[in-house]
Amino acid sequence: MKAVVSPRKILVTCFDNIGDLVFISSVTANLRHHFPNAEIDLWCKEYTSPLAGLIPGVNQVIASDPFWDKSPFRPKGSFKDFLSRWWQVRRSRYDVAVVTGACWRSALFTWLARIPSRIGYQKRKSKIFLNQLIPMFSRHKGVVPELQRLLAPLNCPAHFRHYFINPPAKTLSIELHDQVIGLHPFAGHPRRCANLSFWDQLARHLKSDGRRIVWMGAPQELERLKAEYGYQDQEFYTHYVEGQDLLSMARFIKSCQLFIGHDSGPLHIAGAMEVKTLGLYLPSEYQRTFPQGPAQARWVVKDQPADLQLKDLIPHLDQLLASP
Repeated sequence: MKAVVSPRKILVTCFDNIGDLVFISSVTANLRHHFPNAEIDLWCKEYTSPLAGLIPGVNQVIASDPFWDKSPFRPKGSFKDFLSRWWQVRRSRYDVAVVTGACWRSALFTWLARIPSRIGYQKRKSKIFLNQLIPMFSRHKGVVPELQRLLAPLNCPAHFRHYFINPPAKTLSIELHDQVIGLHPFAGHPRRCANLSFWDQLARHLKSDGRRIVWMGAPQELERLKAEYGYQDQEFYTHYVEGQDLLSMARFIKSCQLFIGHDSGPLHIAGAMEVKTLGLYLPSEYQRTFPQGPAQARWVVKDQPADLQLKDLIPHLDQLLASP
């Protein structure tokens, strides 16, 4: 594998969802540390772009929803809009592209952009368009160290070994008069989510211990809690609605004393901003996607959501809430 020496302009691509974008911070931070004078840009989905602005080491965010994939609460992207951003990439004349995802189309468009050095995982279709191939990631190892293998052709050592993002500006904050525990009972795969009855039981346990809880979710998700369990509006924090984007969601999460959720983007946002986290993997690829940020984290693994009981969380809650 021939090393790329002193690249002037580097493009990192990530056409995945929020959690995947958070993991990318472990790549961009190391690139910036090793190449302090390089221009490092990030090409990502439109809906994740507000969060992409918090990723360390990034100069410019290029945003376009891919025409081949949907985003949460959004349809597939426009081919015309995507092509416009691709043309911007091509005109920028990058020296290196680091293709972090496994989708071959990401590799294809870096090749079409005539980027000389294209680094990515060795998959059947992707390898046609890449010229710096890294063996495919393992599903039994953490995402962060597996992503950092993509830095090998650049002779870029892994100085930072976790993901982290910068907290958003205080002007975007919401007012919380005391610390809260954030509860996010939803995820992209409903079959991997604990029943709302379990979350109600957890919330009542925390409130009986004098803790303030705030539920987080999209409007249609939180309506279920209101209808089935009688929670009030002041106990909700709604995201994905007009005027409340990913930056305000991140600011809310940063205000939490502890964040509890399934293996999803908000859980990893919390861990990346040094908020203590308790993750529920029911099941999930916990060996890959366990919280990998600088904060304290615990996780519970079960074969199916029905196996989860409140007593499984109590020791983790006690430890996380007792620690400074």
